[in-house]
Amino acid sequence: MRVRANGLLLASITGADKQVVEYFALLHDSCRQNDWEDPDHGSRAAEFATQLFNEGVFVDLSTRQLHQLVTACWVHTFEHSNDDITIATCWDADRLDLPRVGITVDPSRLATDDARESGLIGWADQGARAWCSRIYGTALDSFEDEWELSDIRVKE
Repeated sequence: MRVRANGLLLASITGADKQVVEYFALLHDSCRQNDWEDPDHGSRAAEFATQLFNEGVFVDLSTRQLHQLVTACWVHTFEHSNDDITIATCWDADRLDLPRVGITVDPSRLATDDARESGLIGWADQGARAWCSRIYGTALDSFEDEWELSDIRVKE
């Protein structure tokens, strides 16, 4: 839901298609096997989105919007820029949430100038850190690197 919040806020600045951004936020990591190494999760999410569209679940999406959603999901971990502002906004919404796994957002790896220049990096970082503190019971700053996060258990 943080990716959704990041995306909708950024879309209000970039003019991206909020519907596509919202579906991306819900689906892009839905087929992940783990949070650390799963390079094929984007392609599985894209296939899942196509399946849902073909089954009539996304009756409100046009074919163009489906193409944007599928593209955004498919390569969101590999590509860094796209001329389509909706796809770029999707990717930035996800990247703005990287602090949840201990990764500091690198502005040079964001796809939109608006994400770099709007103050969203700090806002999203605070949200991810607050979530991490609630879930893990400690602040992200207490970990030496992101891989150390994989060794801790989520509080029950």
